Amino acid sequence: MSWGESVNEYLKVDECKKELKQLSFNEIKEKMQSLCKLDKRTGSNCSVAEKALEEKAADELANADIQTIESTKSLYCADDLVFLPVCSISWEKAWKKENDKYIKFYTENNAEFITTYNSCIDKLEAVKSQKLDWNKESKLQKAIKEGYPCSQVKDAYTKRGMGYSWFDKKIEE
Repeated sequence: MSWGESVNEYLKVDECKKELKQLSFNEIKEKMQSLCKLDKRTGSNCSVAEKALEEKAADELANADIQTIESTKSLYCADDLVFLPVCSISWEKAWKKENDKYIKFYTENNAEFITTYNSCIDKLEAVKSQKLDWNKESKLQKAIKEGYPCSQVKDAYTKRGMGYSWFDKKIEE
């Protein structure tokens, strides 16, 4: 293949990607699944559709807040997408950007850090007071600890050099 042919091929791929990105995320996903049934090689229609899906997700998540990003994980990182760039690059990158922003915020702002940290303890204690079976209680507490804002305030706690015993006791103001 000559240089001119490869440029033309690139332009075709770029044009196909643009066309695909006009569709909704789910429509691109359906097309991709259809295209990937027979050929998953680099440069195939499948790989073009995967790239379009990755870029569509990145565009949709570009200005989203952390709660929106977390709520879309089941869409962008569904079982059939979890190992594809749409999840491992687009969703993860958007989440990391927002996550890092909040960790920095809680690391630098004492009042918000203390208030949020203590509210996470209140949420965890509220779950404990329900006297649920161990499995349910554990799942609910895990969701609190791993979700916004408790996950970010937990990381800020460590970043502040306060240790790794998160949510053991409230921080005095």
